[in-house]
Amino acid sequence: MSPRRVLVLSVVLVILCGVHNSNQCAKKDHGDADHQHNEQIIRSEIPEERSVGEPSVHHEDKDDIQDAESNNLEQTKRLGPEPEEEEEEEEEDLDVEELAEGEMEDAEKTAPARYDGAQLWRIHTSNVSNQDVIKLFESQYDGCVWKTKDDFVDVFLEPHRQEEARRALRDFDVPYEVSINDVQNLIDAQHRSREKKPRRDKRQAQASHQLTWDSYHDLGDIYGYMRTLSQKYPTICKLVNIGKSVEGRGILAMKVAGPKSQRVIWVDGGIHAREWISVASVMYVMDQFIRYWAKQPAHIRSATWYFLPVMNPDGYQYSRTTDRLWRKNRRNFGSCHGVDLNRNFDFKWTGVGASNNPCDMTYRGPKGLSEPESRSVAQFMEKLPRKPVAYITLHSYGQYVLYPWGFASAIPSDHRLLKQTGLDAAESAKLIDGALYTVAPAFQPFGAAAGGSDDWAKGHLKVKYVYTIELRDKGRYGFLLPTNLIRVTCREALTMIGVISKASLNVQQ
Repeated sequence: MSPRRVLVLSVVLVILCGVHNSNQCAKKDHGDADHQHNEQIIRSEIPEERSVGEPSVHHEDKDDIQDAESNNLEQTKRLGPEPEEEEEEEEEDLDVEELAEGEMEDAEKTAPARYDGAQLWRIHTSNVSNQDVIKLFESQYDGCVWKTKDDFVDVFLEPHRQEEARRALRDFDVPYEVSINDVQNLIDAQHRSREKKPRRDKRQAQASHQLTWDSYHDLGDIYGYMRTLSQKYPTICKLVNIGKSVEGRGILAMKVAGPKSQRVIWVDGGIHAREWISVASVMYVMDQFIRYWAKQPAHIRSATWYFLPVMNPDGYQYSRTTDRLWRKNRRNFGSCHGVDLNRNFDFKWTGVGASNNPCDMTYRGPKGLSEPESRSVAQFMEKLPRKPVAYITLHSYGQYVLYPWGFASAIPSDHRLLKQTGLDAAESAKLIDGALYTVAPAFQPFGAAAGGSDDWAKGHLKVKYVYTIELRDKGRYGFLLPTNLIRVTCREALTMIGVISKASLNVQQ
């Protein structure tokens, strides 16, 4: 771009973008992610699921490992010995149908939002700043930013704004490409996969639930299957209602443990409503562990696992019934709805990358842990008899394995150990079907974002191994990952979680 055009663009931005528009658009987010247009062709036949295998070996510098373990041991000594596991009470008989329904406001029972003709553009920013593009598109073209990286911005655009936006990019020699030509077509394809499922009455639903890995499922089906597993395998799993959402839905977790399980590992998904693949992946990993528990390696069976598939049940169900692209929870602020739960955890809560405007998609809430969903998770984890040795939160999109910190351009003292374990996890995912996952501190790909659950787990709970795993894809489909890619993505999540589990054996408790 010529110096003259750069000057003209700067002048235009000063005039047009003096006031930042606070529309319903996602800004920086280390809980969604992406960076490449061309998606590799997935093989149609995928081998049968097996127990979690051994990770590929990468040798960490011994001094770094010893330093990290020494720091952890010293911290354990300061905190004192961990309390013994308390005797478990008998599992409560939960009405999962009622817990999945909640109390949705009548005003919210509206016709589903449609995005006919809307497109996702990838704007390449080698000759202009990301922030300039974001401000211009949000303030002038009602654009909604899905993802940013150092060299591109993914922007969602309604059809009536596309021609103006094309002219602006052309005038300033800013290259772009259309990643999704019609967003509604992808949404309709997902709806069609739902319609293929046979309807069952409540009696049938209570008798037995089955989940498939070629479709995304409603909250009622997810909770029903969790209950089915807990009833079929009562010696190793227990269904736990850890709290209630804004609209009164249950927040259901599954505890999975054998008689010799000791250290604790936490896995969650569905903190952002539209990231359906994260929910499916948590369910898949949980299902594989429970149904094939005896075949799992010792590092899996020696842990007590907590799986929380849907941290944001209201938002998830709203994305199923009303707005496929919804992100936040469903708290009513009058003119706008929702808090971004991944900006609401009370560690570095008031930092950058989170909005104080309730109409923004990254709204952090009125205070840290203001929301019943994030607060229930935090309180439950704080009261666990043993502190978790690993915290893994699944998101989409972008194919990243991210470790702290996210709130600022900083890294923890044990970052080499976290990075190496992340590299091992990414390598194991590649062996499934060739997908490439990038390993980095959370702030690096997308910029700082405060109030995340991962930073809270590391900074507040002092969990050793903390990862945000951004699942498929790299941008061709974004949040609208087709159903034929569910299973392979779930298998990548399974093997990466297995690698992190094995690494956590070194944590002294």
